Amino acid sequence: MSDLHFDKEIIGNIVKIGFPYLLVQASSTVFTIVLNNFLGKFGGELDIAAFAVINGYVVYILMMITQSTTGGLQPIASYNFGAKLYDRVKDLIKVGIGGNLIAVYVLAILFWIAATPVCTLFIGAGSELIPIAAKYTRVVVSCTALGLTANLMSGYFQAVERVIESTVLGICRYIIFGIPAIFIMANMLGITGVWFSQPVSDILSFALSLVLAGMEIKRLKNMKTA
Repeated sequence: MSDLHFDKEIIGNIVKIGFPYLLVQASSTVFTIVLNNFLGKFGGELDIAAFAVINGYVVYILMMITQSTTGGLQPIASYNFGAKLYDRVKDLIKVGIGGNLIAVYVLAILFWIAATPVCTLFIGAGSELIPIAAKYTRVVVSCTALGLTANLMSGYFQAVERVIESTVLGICRYIIFGIPAIFIMANMLGITGVWFSQPVSDILSFALSLVLAGMEIKRLKNMKTA
């Protein structure tokens, strides 16, 4: 124990690199609070209950795929970036985004097709909540794969110590795009706007992810030729 001591620089790097993930969790909580309030204001108890089922089970299962992909991507990205194998890192970004999109969309399509039995499984047969939950499950999962690309790329940037990019992508789906979309679309379309704000946020998050991924690939090319 006498050999143990705190290294402020190491601790600082741990906090700096891990901070984006903290913000992702915090922003998700804030987003959920805001969305629930708008669902209650423009809809009712059934809308809030439907969101609890969709977000707590359906979306969570889809997120597990992205979390698994991110968990596999990060050590590979970190190792190859540190070894200056930039071509491998570029390929990893492309394969990671493409593979995650395909995997999440395959399951999302199954959820879309079987929305009623899936919701029945989590809610129980005979509930009046099933039709509304099934209806909005299709809305939410339609673009979830796109939005989760931001989570994947946030994990990548965290692995190569690009903290700003990681933080921006980590919170964009919830804070930067999600909450403003709720405010704007709820006032335009009511409860329908509240629900459809999520696919809009996913599409915008995906667009930002592609922009930053493209910039990163260009940066890696420049680093290789430098």
